[in-house]
Amino acid sequence: MSLKLKYLEIEDFKTYYGKHVFGPLPSFTAVIGPNGGGKSNILDAIAFVLGERLTALRVKKGKQLIHREKAVDDGEGDDAATASVTAVFSLPDGSEKAFKRVMSSQGSEFLVDGTEVSFSTYQKRLQELGINLLCRNFIVFQGSVESIAMYGSNEKVKMFEEISGSSALKTEYNHLRKEMARAEEEMTADFEKLNMVVSQYHDLKLDRRQEQKYEELEKEYKREKIKLQLFRLYHIGTAQEGLQGEVEVKEQALKELKEKGKKQAENLEEKRKNQTVIVQEMGSMEQNVGELEIQLSKKRSELVTVKDCLAERMKKKNICSNLLAKAKDAQDDQLRKLEDLKKELEKTEILAAQFEKRLAEEALKMGKSVQLEGEQLKKYHQLKQQVGQCCVTLQQKVDYLSRQLKTQLDQLANENRRMEERQEALRRKQEEVQDLKKRIERLTANLKLKKESLAEKQQVLKDMQKEVICKRDRVKRLQNELETLTDELNEATWDVNQIQRHTKKREVLEMLREKFPGIYDRLKNLCQPIHPKYHLAITRVLFKHLDSIVVDNEVTARRCINYLCDQRIDRETFLPLNYLQVHPVRESLRAIQDPQNVKLAFDLIKFEPPEVKVHGQEAQVKYVSLELDHFHNQIEELEEQQRKMEEELMIHTDLLETMQAATTEHEMEILEVKEEMNKKENEIFEDFCREIGVPDICLFENEGLQILMEREQERLKFEKQKSRIMSLISYEENRDMEKDVKKWDVAIAAQTKALAEAKKEENEKIGEIEAIMKLVAEARSELVKKGQTLHKAEETVDAAQEEARLLRREREKMQNRISRIRQKIAVLRVERQTILQQCHIKDMKLPLVSGSLQQALGQGMESSASSSREISSELQSQSEPNIEVDFSSLSRRYRELENEEQRNNVEEHIVTKISRLEENLGNLQPPKKNTRQSLIQLDQQVKAMRVALREKQHLARSAKDAFEKVKQQRRRLFMDCFSSVSEKIDHLFKTLCHDNTAQAMLETDNQEEPYLGSIIYHCIPPGKRCQQMCTLSGGEKAIASLVLLFALHSYNPVPFFILDEVDAALDKINICRVTSYLRKNKEEMQIVVISHKDRLYHKADALIGITFRTNGYSKVFSLDLTPYRMRRHHSHHSLSPQPQQQSSTSAMEVRKME
Repeated sequence: MSLKLKYLEIEDFKTYYGKHVFGPLPSFTAVIGPNGGGKSNILDAIAFVLGERLTALRVKKGKQLIHREKAVDDGEGDDAATASVTAVFSLPDGSEKAFKRVMSSQGSEFLVDGTEVSFSTYQKRLQELGINLLCRNFIVFQGSVESIAMYGSNEKVKMFEEISGSSALKTEYNHLRKEMARAEEEMTADFEKLNMVVSQYHDLKLDRRQEQKYEELEKEYKREKIKLQLFRLYHIGTAQEGLQGEVEVKEQALKELKEKGKKQAENLEEKRKNQTVIVQEMGSMEQNVGELEIQLSKKRSELVTVKDCLAERMKKKNICSNLLAKAKDAQDDQLRKLEDLKKELEKTEILAAQFEKRLAEEALKMGKSVQLEGEQLKKYHQLKQQVGQCCVTLQQKVDYLSRQLKTQLDQLANENRRMEERQEALRRKQEEVQDLKKRIERLTANLKLKKESLAEKQQVLKDMQKEVICKRDRVKRLQNELETLTDELNEATWDVNQIQRHTKKREVLEMLREKFPGIYDRLKNLCQPIHPKYHLAITRVLFKHLDSIVVDNEVTARRCINYLCDQRIDRETFLPLNYLQVHPVRESLRAIQDPQNVKLAFDLIKFEPPEVKVHGQEAQVKYVSLELDHFHNQIEELEEQQRKMEEELMIHTDLLETMQAATTEHEMEILEVKEEMNKKENEIFEDFCREIGVPDICLFENEGLQILMEREQERLKFEKQKSRIMSLISYEENRDMEKDVKKWDVAIAAQTKALAEAKKEENEKIGEIEAIMKLVAEARSELVKKGQTLHKAEETVDAAQEEARLLRREREKMQNRISRIRQKIAVLRVERQTILQQCHIKDMKLPLVSGSLQQALGQGMESSASSSREISSELQSQSEPNIEVDFSSLSRRYRELENEEQRNNVEEHIVTKISRLEENLGNLQPPKKNTRQSLIQLDQQVKAMRVALREKQHLARSAKDAFEKVKQQRRRLFMDCFSSVSEKIDHLFKTLCHDNTAQAMLETDNQEEPYLGSIIYHCIPPGKRCQQMCTLSGGEKAIASLVLLFALHSYNPVPFFILDEVDAALDKINICRVTSYLRKNKEEMQIVVISHKDRLYHKADALIGITFRTNGYSKVFSLDLTPYRMRRHHSHHSLSPQPQQQSSTSAMEVRKME
């Protein structure tokens, strides 16, 4: 064995306090001892010095590896607590190499032969000796032997890679694999791009052939289109010349008719002037009559308003008189209450003065108080102590009852105060109820007056509605007559559309009036300015609502709207009176001075139809009724509150009586106890009172104290009574009833004055009405006479109009003929111009003698800008563009055609040929332009891409070759290890089982790249079938794990094996078999075994015993078994020597250094 672990030095590591040196270690060493003694810590120390992670050493922190005794004494610098383990290896040349690892609170330090190195260098030096901790094939921790056989497939692959050395090529393998994939992707992408460009090249070749074919058809198509346009233009010009001659003949005939009609019009105009003068005079007279009737109607309305105002003033005066009487009665009640309260106050003050006088007299009657001398005072105190000792129980009872009495008196005082407050609140609620009842009486009276006024207004409304219906019928008749005359007089000047609109609106209004009641009129008819000069201003203010229709309520408006929608009549705006929100006029606007002469529109409008007044009365009645209902509800709430307060007052009265009875009972009980105490006190003080000359000791002690308290309470009652009366007097004096009396006096005076003014205005209105009625009768008589004169003038005008109408019809017929011919000429001109424009827009090379197609385009734009109504006249007046077409290319057979039918047949033939050519062009997809240049560019691009593709293919092959080389090398290393272990593992399993029927095998599922696949380990114990590893027993798993480790050792031998309790799950037979194998191969590998089984450790060359010294401290023993085994071998008998703590003759020493 070339390499060997010679010494192991442990210092302050886990349970090993101080420095312990194990060695020199023989080929087969067994570590024994009780559980918890620290055996496994030797394994941890070996793993620690070989560079194992802390988590595998059964600790969480590095500080836990340091012995606790050392960790407690931890200092700084050189005194810092550390733990170290040193492994000394014996090399084949006889030299030694020491590896040391030191753990402190700062971390780990690694030393090789006393020189500090990095962890990576440390691991590299160990690997040079064949020790690779990552392989985990030479160290087995406690309880993990079975898990080796249970390793997952990936863990087995990882272990084989570490042992075989193929893991060193893993990074290079992955890098080259990515490079190969990237190169192949780039090559594939370039190849696809090349295919795409080649395909485009072939497509462009086809496009080039199609482009040439398309250009030939397109040239023929353009020739035929030019032929068609020349044919149309030639025959349009021929038709224009014929129609122009016909127009000149018709215009001469029209001129003669106009001269004749002019003479007839002059005659008609003279007769119309005479008729117009008569009509104007009659219209002025009718207007005068209408104005007089309007004035009469307004005066009657004003008279009704004055009468209403007069009645209302009278009623208001009566109401004010009644309210004045009530206010005086309330004032008298107030004065009586004040007199009664003052008398009561004076009486209370007299009683208080008499009480004070009586107190003064009683104070004079009381004599001097008794004075005690020194000995008497001393005796008084002694007797008082005696009384106190005798009456302790009674005094305690008096104190207890006094406290209860005081509490009840306080409660009684609070209840009295609360009762007075409730009485005061109840009195105020009663006054509020009385005030509300008075207001209800006033509102009831006002409501009654409003209802009476409403009934009168409604009756007036009915009468006036009847009168309005009669007036409307007459107005309608007159309006029809007026419209007939107006239509005849203004036939030549009025806008027919405007007349129709007004007529339609009037018809809509009349139709709605017939269908639905409650429709009054349009706002412009109901609302007039007070003077004509304000007409424009009022129009601007009312604006869009001038034509709105005023109705009585919202329901009527909705019914009218639905009707208009059903009949598909134009939209109308409705103003329901009950829906409008009326805001009060801001009086401050009347005071505007800048600019001057500013007036409110409200003051400039006359709007007094009776319907609005009735609606106002209905609103007033509605609001008064609502206010009355509100007050009734408020009174009910106040009465309910009053009832609740009375109930609470009764409850508090009963509670007060109960408390007073309880208070009286406590007072009587206190008096009884005090009498008993006084009796005992008098018995004790009987001789003393006789000596000092007083009737009893209570009179001597109190000296009138009780009397003073009673007097003070009586005085306090007088003060409360005076305060209550003063507050009532102040409340009554603050109620200013005189103000109400003065207010109603002023109101009666104002109503009396207004009543006189209303009566005066009524008389004035009656006189004005009589005068207007006289003027109306006179005007109607004159109107009848003027109507007869108008009738004669109308007959003369009608005859002249009939003659003028006949001439006008003949002239209109001639004008219509000329217009139709001109329209045909205009249509031909537009058609010619359209053809020229289309030729310019479509870039058709039309042969021209003079001018250009650009002029036709400009002329067309001007024509399109004109309105549709002026198109005909504008086309007649405008001159054609100065364009002369060259028809020389048009053959004679297309020009010399006899009739319209031949022209249509020829044109249809040309159009058919154009359609066929157009269809052929449509079937051919329009080719791309400039395909020749594109073909040259694509050809160059294909050549460049092929060169680039060859470069990419070369790079891809190079990357693949490099990858394959590393791949084969990695596979060779892995498969050499795998094949060697596979061949050895079955033999080892049969050897350990001592049965040739046992089988063990290794399989991989990826033969090409086994390191990317998984490794499956099968073991079939003797006499059992093939099954999964997890179903084997613990001993079978342990044997399988050891077989795997020994097989791996056969491929890559390690210097030593460290096994921790691998025999725990083995039976005696298997232990013997494993022990036999270990002893047989101890020369090939150094073995350190931790075990509890004597069948194993008695076969070792040396024993290390670990036990407790104290808690947390391990004690070490050692024994070299070689001399004993040799002696037994020579003497053929057993000898059991006593173990020694320190054997100086043995080959192995364990030294303890403090």
